[in-house]
Amino acid sequence: MKADEVERNRIIYRSMDYYDNNPLIKKVVDAINSDLFATKPNDYEIIVNELLTRNDEYMLLADFASYCAAKEKAYAMYQDRNAWAKKCLINIAKSSFFSSDRTINEYVNDIWHIDKII
Repeated sequence: MKADEVERNRIIYRSMDYYDNNPLIKKVVDAINSDLFATKPNDYEIIVNELLTRNDEYMLLADFASYCAAKEKAYAMYQDRNAWAKKCLINIAKSSFFSSDRTINEYVNDIWHIDKII
């Protein structure tokens, strides 16, 4: 969802509605809740609790269908390996420069508003 949709739906959102009415979501959540992925009992109980009992604060279940559609689109695009490689290179070329030093300096100045120690 877009930010305005999230705000508009926050009051009426009920994650259990998605769980109860979408067989795929139910299957996925039930798999997470089972011992299928767990190395010990209740490994992922906190995830299921956040999704269902605590009403999925981040509205993940509402976005599940669009996530699945995007994943299928990415799988389809990956079949053309040359086009995929081109997209990867363009993505890398257009990404901005990252420096942890620069980032920390920006936090110091713009977020924390503190003086540097060194």
